[in-house]
Amino acid sequence: MKRRGFLQLIGAATTAPFLPAPMVRAAAPAAALTTSSVHAAILHAGARTSISRWGLMSQLGVGKVEADALMRELSHRGIIGSLNGASNGSPWARSKIANPAMMRARTHPGKPAPQAHKNKHPDTQPNIDLLMMHLRQISARYFAAQTA
Repeated sequence: MKRRGFLQLIGAATTAPFLPAPMVRAAAPAAALTTSSVHAAILHAGARTSISRWGLMSQLGVGKVEADALMRELSHRGIIGSLNGASNGSPWARSKIANPAMMRARTHPGKPAPQAHKNKHPDTQPNIDLLMMHLRQISARYFAAQTA
């Protein structure tokens, strides 16, 4: 054994009894879920294909403990699948109620909302002369058949 290592070992052994004992971390208390937070989480699950703790925390403004409790509640109700491993430190699950209409309606900050199809040439008016001529011919034939 080297002399430096031996001296470090002796120093650690003599000071160890004077150091504070490590505290055992108590389990986090269960979060009290409100009805509104559960309903908001259900809407969140309907608008996304995958749900994560981080997503609930950022979108609903809840804490980590409450987001975990919401994930367990949604899984218990069958709204999301089983909880998968952590992705970037945040557990996630697949939504069973994802609604494509709600996903399309969701907008992201900084992005404009989806717009309906626009005419490439908004200045031009559609030409309905052929349609009007066809309707006149149909009505003329109808009235001719009625009077005959």
